[in-house]
Amino acid sequence: MTDQPVLLALTELKPHPNNPRVVKRDDVIDAIAKQLQAGGFDTRHAITVRPVNGHYQIVSGHNRTEAAGLAGFQSIPAWVRDMDDEAAFMELILSNAQGELSPLERGIHALGATEKGKHNGRSISAYAEQVGRPEKSVNNEVLAARVASSPLMAKLAELTDKCTHLSTIHAAPETCWPPLVKRMIGESWTVAQTSEAVAAVRSLKAPRGYEKLFPLATLQTMLAEGENIDEITTKLIRTIERCRADLRDGFAGKDYLAQFESWLAEHGPWDSVAVYAHREELLSAQTKAQQEAEHKASKLKRAVTLAEWNSLSKSEQKLLLNTRNDKAKLNKQDGTSIEWARWSWNPITGCLHNCPYCYARDIAERFYTQKFEPSIVPTALSAPLNGVPPKEAAIDLGWKNIFTCSMADLFGNWVPSEWIETVFSIMRETPEWNFLLLTKFPQRLKEFTFPENAWPGTSIDLQARVPAAEKAMREADATVKWVSIEPFIEPITLDFSIFQWVVIGGASSSSQTPEWKPPRKWVLDMTSQAMTAGCAVYHKDNLNLARLRDYPGFAESEPAVAPSPFHYLKARVVEVASTQP
Repeated sequence: MTDQPVLLALTELKPHPNNPRVVKRDDVIDAIAKQLQAGGFDTRHAITVRPVNGHYQIVSGHNRTEAAGLAGFQSIPAWVRDMDDEAAFMELILSNAQGELSPLERGIHALGATEKGKHNGRSISAYAEQVGRPEKSVNNEVLAARVASSPLMAKLAELTDKCTHLSTIHAAPETCWPPLVKRMIGESWTVAQTSEAVAAVRSLKAPRGYEKLFPLATLQTMLAEGENIDEITTKLIRTIERCRADLRDGFAGKDYLAQFESWLAEHGPWDSVAVYAHREELLSAQTKAQQEAEHKASKLKRAVTLAEWNSLSKSEQKLLLNTRNDKAKLNKQDGTSIEWARWSWNPITGCLHNCPYCYARDIAERFYTQKFEPSIVPTALSAPLNGVPPKEAAIDLGWKNIFTCSMADLFGNWVPSEWIETVFSIMRETPEWNFLLLTKFPQRLKEFTFPENAWPGTSIDLQARVPAAEKAMREADATVKWVSIEPFIEPITLDFSIFQWVVIGGASSSSQTPEWKPPRKWVLDMTSQAMTAGCAVYHKDNLNLARLRDYPGFAESEPAVAPSPFHYLKARVVEVASTQP
């Protein structure tokens, strides 16, 4: 440190690297140079320096030093002071307090002084107090400097008089600073216009439901660049939804739609041409896959075993379930074994219960290619669609009833739910028919919502089946619920209040069991219990008694009152009474 200024060669002097001046003031330097040429360099105007690594770093007097060089001076007077980096940095602003630093230049210095890790990172409040300026003003200048100093920013020289604009832009997301500054300069925005642009960016929201495809940060940057976000996103969303609809409605729509969504997530929705091109690729693949599946399905439509079904893709399975055959017909029942339903329909065949008296197994083993293995018959699915109940149904409900899956247990725990729901869908399309269903596994009935014209029933042959059957049938939600006591192997006690209809029968002979007709007393007792509970009762023709053949809500036609000639006693009493005095 010197007590008096000393002459230092200009070659020994170097500017401070953190000089806050952004722009070289040529007019100021020229004026100082002329003064120096006219009157010399008075020691009163000596610059301030500090020794650093063999040279002198200018702390105050950068313009005077440049002017001296311009005026032809080789050396100038300087105060030499020992300062640490912190003191030298603060002197840059303190010595320039009257030196016409712009607000942005002051902000650049304040930013450097208050950043963590630099110059002790003091608070803005402490800095403002040290330099003797209002904290609010210093804070706004720091915000402006932070925007001006960000990467990809315009040249600082263009921003020296835009401190208020820049501090306003600071409120926008940082990625939006460069495009906002560029437009602010290029379009000569006022502070009010700048504030409006920032408010628009901050209030922007991604289209509802499309937030992942249109990241908000990307949209904000686009808006900051001047793009019309509503117009752009509306067009892109229209493109996306068209593509989604095309793929969703096609073969294996869910799978191909998932591929489309994956591509969108990876590549984004911004290039409509690319989006449409990828849709075309997927549609082409979709068409090819459908053709291959149809070829494969054409070989399976007669009967598809459960094992074959499980080997198919979901799309191939769906294709089979949608099979429609206008030649499919219901099976007319000419015999009396199931005359309570004059028609049978077997879109599903096969059973795994292995009951010894099963007549269906004997038939299947003899006539079906798939034997009694659980199978779906796609070509039979549309049979109820191809006919209507005959006129006889008006007086005999049996002609309206279809025994559904007489060669299977539709609710066996091995039956895929897709098979069951497909059968139900056909029922819903044909409300003119009643569909009678019978299962030995009623526990599964509660899994489904039955069509109004479906009558679910359960088979009970032994008392051991009763508890599970009662519980399951109580839980089943159907308009008509029924029970088939067949074959009636032992006396059975049952809560008939659960049911609307009871069918009672013996057993025809099968390959494993003889013919069986239950004792009359069993049948009469069972019939009495059922009728007392309000059930309609139907006796099959393999019983040892005169038959009842009632249906729920459709009893056999019999008079409730005897014809009038039989009421002779009442008529005679009236006649006698009239002759008495």
